[in-house]
Amino acid sequence: VGCLLHENVYQTAKTRAPELSPEVYLIHSTTDSKVFVVEEFLPIMPIFSHLSNEQALALIKYLKTL
Repeated sequence: VGCLLHENVYQTAKTRAPELSPEVYLIHSTTDSKVFVVEEFLPIMPIFSHLSNEQALALIKYLKTL
């Protein structure tokens, strides 16, 4: 529930891996959730590697609204 502590998932993504764009960070985070694990949290997020590119982009578009 870490993202609930922040105003916006997209804005938070900007700070997690400054060398990556927020979109790239979110794609990596959703397709391989063990890549970026916040220290205080367990790596329990499901992996969405089965998504097509179109579905992954739709998911990122949705996450940007949170």
